[in-house]
Amino acid sequence: MDKRLIQLPRRVKHSVAVRLIVSLSILSASCTPGPEVADPVPERVEGSQLSGIHFESATVPGLPSISPSYGMTAVDFNLDGWSDLLVGRHKRHPRFFVNQRGVLQGQSLAALDEPPPGRAIYDLHGCSWGEANGDGRPDAYCVSGAQDGQGEGPNRLLIQAEAGGLSDRAATFGLVDLQGRGRTSNWLDADRDGDLDLFVANEIRAGVPSALFENINGETFRRVDSPLAAEFPVRSSASADWNNDGYPDVLVLGHGFVGSRAFIGGRHGFLEIEVPRITGAEWLSATFEDLNNDAAVDVLLVSEDRVIVMLNRNGSLVFEEELPVRGGRMATLLDVENDGDLDIFLVRGALGDPPPTGARNLPDLLYTRGGDGLLHRQTVPSLKGPDHGNGNASVAADFDRDGRVDLFVANGYLDVGGPFQLLRNTSEIGNWLEIELVGDDRNPLAIGSTVRVKWMSQEFTRFITDEVAFQTQGPVRLLHVGIGDGDEANIEVTWPDGHRSCKKSRANEQVQVQRSDNCIK
Repeated sequence: MDKRLIQLPRRVKHSVAVRLIVSLSILSASCTPGPEVADPVPERVEGSQLSGIHFESATVPGLPSISPSYGMTAVDFNLDGWSDLLVGRHKRHPRFFVNQRGVLQGQSLAALDEPPPGRAIYDLHGCSWGEANGDGRPDAYCVSGAQDGQGEGPNRLLIQAEAGGLSDRAATFGLVDLQGRGRTSNWLDADRDGDLDLFVANEIRAGVPSALFENINGETFRRVDSPLAAEFPVRSSASADWNNDGYPDVLVLGHGFVGSRAFIGGRHGFLEIEVPRITGAEWLSATFEDLNNDAAVDVLLVSEDRVIVMLNRNGSLVFEEELPVRGGRMATLLDVENDGDLDIFLVRGALGDPPPTGARNLPDLLYTRGGDGLLHRQTVPSLKGPDHGNGNASVAADFDRDGRVDLFVANGYLDVGGPFQLLRNTSEIGNWLEIELVGDDRNPLAIGSTVRVKWMSQEFTRFITDEVAFQTQGPVRLLHVGIGDGDEANIEVTWPDGHRSCKKSRANEQVQVQRSDNCIK
């Protein structure tokens, strides 16, 4: 085998999956950092440089240069077609930025700036955007820490008002007595009634398990007895319909040598199942997407010492590939150069000895798959990450709407201070589409929809989940699609209730797809 390149066929079924899996196989092996951070894996394949990939560091006024971090969201909360940014900071006040036509401008959020009684700060452990009251304006649910299980830090439901602004209405909507050690939350239509329910996942605290809440007509939430509602040490969670029955399924990722848990949804609620390689292991992050272009959702999982790909085979997640890494945190999937393939950005860090003061930031990794069928390991200095801090999380979004997907990266894992990075993509790129999904008032972010894009001889499927991964939430309703040298594409959206909408778009345009865009038979 040539040790410089791996040649793959350009037009074969499942070629995306083949390129993805091979890229993962060399993910940890082809990076050669200094001895302090070297991966314990021999170098097997040298990556080949693909010209034209460039990122530039941009500042976000209002963000501290060094800070502990706790993930971020990049959701278009005001539905104007631009990705906004909410930045979590561990044991610090979060920062909120509204995207003003490509410029992220800081905005005060009193509901998060004002701490609960007896606390000096509001220890935000992550927010996720969904819809609570059915008015068509996305709302956010934010989970709080609890000072190692000893403090008081109520979770908050931030309802968006017609005039803008957000106010905490958790008590009004029945989301009370949640003094847990919050870790994550997922918006999902568990009962398929058209509105979004809420799963709240907690770290262990006696008497405060995780909880599943049913949305009752946008008026209140009711706690539901469910296998999801358990005392279990949660690190993160992710949701998608992987068994293809129309009901969302959930992965709950644990830590402390307890493994992780998998639940399939159905008409009668959730059922816990065993998934080899997932439920018996510890994972930090799970990212759902169709990785092999077969119109079924797969999953990419990251732990501190390995990455695995689980492909969807007839509704079951089946192990495909495992590789060792060091200091894995999470993987973000994006199309860097708009060739239609999903590339991998892997955030890494190491707690060091003793933690957290001995923490070291490991170089983040980027691998691209070009239209020529060749795998390329990219050595982009601005994507390597800083030498200090501790890699935390990343999110991909086209913040300036120039057709290139940018990255926002946090490097302050746990209590280690590190820099935030907004990395603008200035690469030489192919053609693209920005698809803006316009959901109904009960689900304005179109969670649970499926998007099929066809151009030239290419076709692929994207699944719109709530895009929650390790401490992050991606753009959700704003879907970026690279179409290479295509000059137009056909778009078909299947909404959660099964209704289909179709639209044709020219390349390099942002296009809205609404339910009223019916498909012509």
